[in-house]
Amino acid sequence: MPAPVWDAIRAAATVSSPPTVLLATWDPYVPWELAVVPEPWDPDGPPFLGAQAVIGRWPYSEQVRAPVPALRIEAQSMATVKGEYGGSKRLEEAEKEADHLKDSYKAAQVPARIRPILDCLGKATPPAHILHMAVHGRFDHTGTQDGILMEDGKYLRPRSIPASRRPPTSTSSTWAWSSSTPVSSGRRRRCWESTRAWPPPSRAWASTR
Repeated sequence: MPAPVWDAIRAAATVSSPPTVLLATWDPYVPWELAVVPEPWDPDGPPFLGAQAVIGRWPYSEQVRAPVPALRIEAQSMATVKGEYGGSKRLEEAEKEADHLKDSYKAAQVPARIRPILDCLGKATPPAHILHMAVHGRFDHTGTQDGILMEDGKYLRPRSIPASRRPPTSTSSTWAWSSSTPVSSGRRRRCWESTRAWPPPSRAWASTR
C-alpha cells in the first residue's frame, strides 16, 4: 500500500482508536485486511490492518462506480430476523439481541426463513428501513452451503437477493445488518464487510463475530 495511505490511517488513529477505514473498490476479494501495518498504532494487537482498524467495504462494478455512502441515514422502521436453532446450534445471545430490538425499538420480528426475509426486503412486508439478522452464517467457496443459515436448514444465498438501483440515501431503501456466526470461514475478524452479492434493496452490511 502507498505510504500516503498509511500516513492517513495513522493520522486517523490519533483521533479515533481504532481508526475507521472505508475501502472503495471494484474487487471485493483482495484481502486488504491482511496488509501488515508498518508501524502499528496498537502495539498490543496483531500488526494486520484488519486488527488495527475497523474496516468497511464500499464495492462498485468495474464499469460503473457506486455513489459514495451517505454520512447519515434516517430510518423510521426496523425488523429483526431471529434465528431460533435447536441443539448445539442455538444462539442464546443472538436471541436476546433480537428480543432487545423488539422490546426497545419496536422492531418487527421476521422468521429465519427464506420467503419471509425476501418479502421483507423486496415487498416491505413488514416494512423495515433497517433489517437486523441474528442468525448463523457460512462462507463456502464451493457454493454448496453458502450464505445465511435458515431455521429449516436451507441457506439464503447471496445471489438470492436482487440489487436495487435506488440511491443509498433513499428513505425507501433497506439496510441489512447481519451479526451472523460465522460468515468468514469461521475466523473472528474485527471488520465490517459488504459485497456486491449482498445488496438487498439498497446496501447490506455484515459483521462477523
